[in-house]
Amino acid sequence: MRKRVFRTWKRKIKKASEYRGGEYLKEEAKDIYTPVKWRCAFGNEFAMSTNAVLHGGHWCPECLKKSWAYPKIDRKNPFYA
Repeated sequence: MRKRVFRTWKRKIKKASEYRGGEYLKEEAKDIYTPVKWRCAFGNEFAMSTNAVLHGGHWCPECLKKSWAYPKIDRKNPFYA
């Protein structure tokens, strides 16, 4: 049962990162609150929990600092639209 839940969770993580134009870089996490590695569509690598990404809707903190670049980000990450 536990393996099946992990595989389902892993698919959700992968889909969430791909939808945002990025990728999930670390395979294992202790729980959904432990930060794991991600890469955004612009190549920024960052650590964030899967809970923050999937439930909170958060993404790359570096891109968020660049409000002038939101239109550019929107073209690669439909989650911003």
